[in-house]
Amino acid sequence: MTKGFSAKMASGIGNSAGRWRDRSLRVGRTGFLAGLAIAAAPLMAQIAPPVQRIQPPEGAVIDDPNRVFGDDADVFAPLAIVGALGLNGYAGLTTEYSDNVARLREGQPLSSRFTSKDDWIFRPTVGLTFERPIGRNRIFGTASVGRTIYANNSQLNSNRYGLSGGAAIGLGQACSAQLKAAWSRRDTQLGNFEEVVASQQGRTSFGGSVGCSTITGISGTVGYNRSAVNNYSDDPTVDRSFADVRSEIVSGNIGYRVGLRGQVGVSASWAENSYPNQIIGGVTNSNKIRTFAGFASYRVGNTMNVSGSLGRTNLSSSIPGSTDFTGMNWNLALGYAGPRIGANVSTGQGVNGGQGSSANYSIQRYVNFSTTYRANDRLRFAAGYSHSNADFRGNSAIPETEIANSNTNDRFFIGSDYALNRLLRLGLDFNHQRRSSSPEDYSYKVNSLVFSIRGSF
Repeated sequence: MTKGFSAKMASGIGNSAGRWRDRSLRVGRTGFLAGLAIAAAPLMAQIAPPVQRIQPPEGAVIDDPNRVFGDDADVFAPLAIVGALGLNGYAGLTTEYSDNVARLREGQPLSSRFTSKDDWIFRPTVGLTFERPIGRNRIFGTASVGRTIYANNSQLNSNRYGLSGGAAIGLGQACSAQLKAAWSRRDTQLGNFEEVVASQQGRTSFGGSVGCSTITGISGTVGYNRSAVNNYSDDPTVDRSFADVRSEIVSGNIGYRVGLRGQVGVSASWAENSYPNQIIGGVTNSNKIRTFAGFASYRVGNTMNVSGSLGRTNLSSSIPGSTDFTGMNWNLALGYAGPRIGANVSTGQGVNGGQGSSANYSIQRYVNFSTTYRANDRLRFAAGYSHSNADFRGNSAIPETEIANSNTNDRFFIGSDYALNRLLRLGLDFNHQRRSSSPEDYSYKVNSLVFSIRGSF
């Protein structure tokens, strides 16, 4: 194994708490987001219980904290999918200049793996989305293919592929079900490993959920998800299959409507993450995460929504002598959606395992703020800041999982986007990220300028 096996936390973890989406994009993105959500389910269920969101008024500006497209972005993040019912195509190109693609600390020499510390990165992507109602039911899917191209460090070039789909099914008058599956393969996100090498990560997931509600205001949901993450390296000296993980999660929640403005309830989940290529004394390394929490959300007027949760998490490992964890999980979020301004503020703490990185699990704390301003029907501006801290826990019998003990990420972005017409949108963003790590070898700072062009047909 090489030294660069320990994991870091991708900036902005927990941004999903307290988020409202742009109503103008919601119709076209429903199938895409529903197909993608299954991949995020194990992670989010271990952070916080689901909280019912109340939709803001028509025409309001809803902030999007994930507008920045970098190498740590989600698989489909370089594009905003715009479409309607039926089959739709999309294409886009993200062009990024980064002054530190190698993620080196100041004064650290460039390794032989890189031609230059800074680089231009091009990410073209094309794809199709599909969504169609069938009576009270709905089927949806998306397919995407793209490539990441480095102008100087061509050894990092790689392809990206993604497939997802599913169905929403009505069950009588009070219940509904969702079935979802997703597969993707892409260049490894730099948030998963300390060392930047030419490598890819494949993810497969499937599952579903059933939810019911009554006229008395009581609602409930149960869900199941199973996923697998495989890591591939083009460097013969690095074996990232060490971090392959198989995850399984069962979750449920019961909520009660409070008037017409809010909801309170309880949530519980059980998750198991197994690392098939980490075997100690004949025992496969794995952990089990059990969470329980109470949650609530409430709408203040027509423009503001507040939500939060408070609970307890217990994590146990299969390997004798490993570090277990018992502690609080919580989050608090405030969202505003006005005629010209949208904003989100969130903070919280959670425990995550099974992310396909070398650490067995991490305890994560975050504070996020982001805002969007609509100057007119075509031009928008956005800015945001996030601070996150992660304590990584591993096993003394598996030294590679204990290289990085903790890290702190601070990220700032500012940007704008302009709609040339209903099919074509341009974006320009500046990002600054600073990472302080223990050990110091994995600290760095990076600036990037991102230009994107997105279109649908």
